[in-house]
Amino acid sequence: MNTSEYPCGAPAPHEVRGMYTPDHILRQYAGQRFCADGLHWLVECNSHGRCFVLTTGACPLVASQMAPARYTFDTFRESEQPAAFATAEKFARHPKSVGNMIFEGRPGLGKTHLAKAIIADCRIRGRSTELVTRTELHDLFTKAQPSHDHAGERYEANDKLDRIRKADVVVFDDFGGVGTLSAFFVEQFRTLLDALRGTWILTTNKTKPGMAATYDDGRIISRLYGTAHEVTFAGHDQRTKPKQAEPVSAD
Repeated sequence: MNTSEYPCGAPAPHEVRGMYTPDHILRQYAGQRFCADGLHWLVECNSHGRCFVLTTGACPLVASQMAPARYTFDTFRESEQPAAFATAEKFARHPKSVGNMIFEGRPGLGKTHLAKAIIADCRIRGRSTELVTRTELHDLFTKAQPSHDHAGERYEANDKLDRIRKADVVVFDDFGGVGTLSAFFVEQFRTLLDALRGTWILTTNKTKPGMAATYDDGRIISRLYGTAHEVTFAGHDQRTKPKQAEPVSAD
């Protein structure tokens, strides 16, 4: 999808972003343009009163702002993770040709940086993307339940989950976890994985045995490691500056 020729509008209202928004609500926004998820949205209504939300291209701000962003391929220390970098660039160009990926390694090695760089590049190329952390996803699952008593939060959570299911590329960031995760989260996550239409990347600071202990469900581990390439990150913490050599005394 090309970059839209129109300037970016306001963020799309929640009532416009809904999947089954009634025509009488969409009619209020007829002819208006919005930006959402890095894309340009247009609300159009025909002569019969039927209304539609169309995506007309990547929002111009996406193309102009991604280059100087903090998490890009340009700002990643390619020399420290050459294999992961090469795989990530290939994925950004053609996600389906690489398939799902699991970035694993100790904290600070650049897993999240590279995953966000993929997101930035995919958005410029017009692909729909979503990024969610484990704690954010747990919150979404909780708020999306029919029993949740705040209707607005329930709507927003279900809308976000729907976008995750439909996205071309999804990043599940920081999915290691501490201890054994709840059966509720594990079941909801398994169901979400089964419903994904696009390709996904998961980052974790744990190995496969560690993930198996954390999720404690063979079905999850099968869906993750049976459908994804493991990309291992090694080296030293990129957040830590190398120590300066101590000056040698002349004495």
